[in-house]
Amino acid sequence: MDAQKRQEIDHIYRAFSKVKDLTDRLLEHRYFPEDPLEERVHLILREKQDTLDKLLSYLKEEDVPQYSELVEWLKVIYRDDETEKLLFQSWKRICSQNKLLEEQTLQEMEELFNEMKEELEEALPDEEDFMKEAHIPYIVPTFYTEK
Repeated sequence: MDAQKRQEIDHIYRAFSKVKDLTDRLLEHRYFPEDPLEERVHLILREKQDTLDKLLSYLKEEDVPQYSELVEWLKVIYRDDETEKLLFQSWKRICSQNKLLEEQTLQEMEELFNEMKEELEEALPDEEDFMKEAHIPYIVPTFYTEK
């Protein structure tokens, strides 16, 4: 593998490691275990966490990661990111309206979600040869790309 490809893989690994760390931090925020909306957010975060574990393990072990191996994991990660944010916003609105949590706590959680989105936007290289251009919109939603 040439140096540029190794740099791309290292960049992807670092970015998704940071996303994993942010996911772990969000999972530590558990306030109302019986709340169905909060449970859904945590269920999706746990699925993302498991998928990130698989992806990071694969990237660490493989010298030349295969596109076909990455696709399914990337689909889950980006889909979960969209879904968890929608659910979180609903949960946050309910918590704010009913004054169930301090605004600072909700703001900290929102900042973690925003930071995760920024990492996902930068995670994959823009080069066409890294991933097949025709498949990217189905893996990485357009609002995660800067094009």
